[in-house]
Formats: sequence, structure tokens, C-alpha cells
Amino acid sequence: AHHAPLPPNWAEHVDEDGAVFFHCKDNGQSSWDHPMDKFYRKFIDRARKHAGNFDFVLNARARKAHQPTPKAKQQPQHTQR
Repeated sequence: AHHAPLPPNWAEHVDEDGAVFFHCKDNGQSSWDHPMDKFYRKFIDRARKHAGNFDFVLNARARKAHQPTPKAKQQPQHTQR
């Protein structure tokens, strides 16, 4: 079963053999593939491609969180004359 939401005006149907297909009411197009398959495949491919970068960012943030915070520089005191 497909769990991704369908675009507006698309509906899921089952043919006489029990196979799932999708139909767009607007233009009459039917497809065996979920209409958002290309979008989600591209999204997953990008996520996998950048997963290493994401881990690097998370690890960098974690390392920074465990470092002592730098002390603020003291401003020179103004003396009155």
C-alpha cells in the first residue's frame, strides 16, 4: 500500500486483478506509479547524498556544546578625573 499523500484531484483505485493504480480526475491520466514517486525518490536520494554532511554538522555542534565557553573580554574601566 502507498502511504504518501496524493496530490489534489488524484485518487487510488484497484483494478479487477487487485492491482493498485492512480487516476487524476482533472486530466483523466492513470498511472501504476504513485504520482509523487519521482518527487519522493529524488528527496530520498538527496537525503542519502547529504547524510554525511548532516552527520558532520551534528557532530560539530555536539563538539562545540562540550567546549567551555570563551570568557568575555573585560572592557577597560573608565576613571574619573
